[in-house]
Amino acid sequence: MNAIIIDEQLLQELTQRYEPTVVPVCRVCGAALEVAAVGGGSPTRYACATQSASVLPTDWDHYERSRWEDRRQGGDEAVMQLIAAYRALMASETAAEAEESGNQG
Repeated sequence: MNAIIIDEQLLQELTQRYEPTVVPVCRVCGAALEVAAVGGGSPTRYACATQSASVLPTDWDHYERSRWEDRRQGGDEAVMQLIAAYRALMASETAAEAEESGNQG
């Protein structure tokens, strides 16, 4: 297998693992979700902002149905920057190789 293909596959896996988490909207009403619980080694839990604004939600069914967990615990911007820098370096090397082979042929 070509080393560039293997590198691209690895980069795709790393990108999926370290890209920032996109918090979805509430499944019930479409409002934003906000952090409802965090820490203790558990995933970050989100719930509908309209239901988690007070100590006790006004509609428990809405609150429960809106809950979402971030099991990945977010992304890592430094890793994403390294991936972008590596891709840029590989693109410039590929362009230089193509130019060199064009000049020889």
